[in-house]
Amino acid sequence: MTNYILSNNYIDIAVQKGGVPGVSGCIEHTSVLSQIIREAKGSKGELAVVWLDLANAYGTVPHKLVELMLERYHVPDGIRELIKEYFNHLQLRFTVRDYTTSWQRLEVGIVTGCTISVILFSAAMNMIVKSVEKKSRGPWMKSGVRQPPGRAFMDDMTISTKTVIEARWTLQELDKMITWARMKVKPSKSRSLVVKNGKVKEERFKIGDEIIPTVSEKPVKCLGKWFNNTLSDKLNVEEYI
Repeated sequence: MTNYILSNNYIDIAVQKGGVPGVSGCIEHTSVLSQIIREAKGSKGELAVVWLDLANAYGTVPHKLVELMLERYHVPDGIRELIKEYFNHLQLRFTVRDYTTSWQRLEVGIVTGCTISVILFSAAMNMIVKSVEKKSRGPWMKSGVRQPPGRAFMDDMTISTKTVIEARWTLQELDKMITWARMKVKPSKSRSLVVKNGKVKEERFKIGDEIIPTVSEKPVKCLGKWFNNTLSDKLNVEEYI
């Protein structure tokens, strides 16, 4: 399944870096984002970044979303039916001290340790992010490469756009898709950063009626790396000294 999805370029590794063999996803994800921020500061440009935290994404991803992804990516009918039957008949039970529950059908979510669930989840998240992608919103880098406005490492999603209004549009569209998929973004655990003329500006983003905190209020640790309002790596350096 992994070979099929990757060989047909159904996962855009510039967007989704999680669950892809041979890709140092965490390092690439944070390095590109750090460079985008560094260049916005150095060129006195404008940039908007929003880090999104999904509530229990692994445990809430609907099986119907996985089925839709398999259909969209033209997985053969026989394989799709096999995966559907696998999830329909998957059962779990839990033991706590001296008590063991009865067998329970897994009606939603994926199972930690299930080898096929990793690529299925990664591809499903890729489909969600790509569904709202408008390349013109992505920031340009000095190298001449335009970065995508949305990226993910498994369920860690990040929006980065040239302007605040483009970030708002992308956030609204992405939240709509996540809600459609019956998952939920946690605004209190998400973060935002806006750079204008190379300096941090306090702009607010919302999901519904809830305000997303800025990195000035609460720095965010994304895939092991801290991002705050200093636009530097000082906090990360101090952590490892």
